[in-house]
Amino acid sequence: MLITGRSLYQFNAGTMTNRTRNRELRAADVLDISPEDAIDAGVGDGDRVRVVSRHGSAVLPVQTSATVTRRQLFATFHTADAFLNRVTSSERDRATLTPEYKVTAVRIERVTDAPTDREGRAT
Repeated sequence: MLITGRSLYQFNAGTMTNRTRNRELRAADVLDISPEDAIDAGVGDGDRVRVVSRHGSAVLPVQTSATVTRRQLFATFHTADAFLNRVTSSERDRATLTPEYKVTAVRIERVTDAPTDREGRAT
């Protein structure tokens, strides 16, 4: 299960536009994964994985974290390079009309040579 959110260093700081110095504090989105799940998936810190859902996919580097619960993944969605929102649903909550992008069922695949789109971003 992928849970998306913000980091302290990027919260409402304009980092998607790259117009703030906050990007120096956390330059890229990463996929936080429990150490046990990383072992099961055969990945480690810095390895790139494709996060795949029924909605789409994105490529992120892995960061093992003891604060992430087993069978859950966490990633921020701040950089246009990762474009993590393409993995999440376009559905909206009926009462609030907020996008349903916080929790998505996914699988991960280790990537050795990530293909890129026309702008050179990993896909």
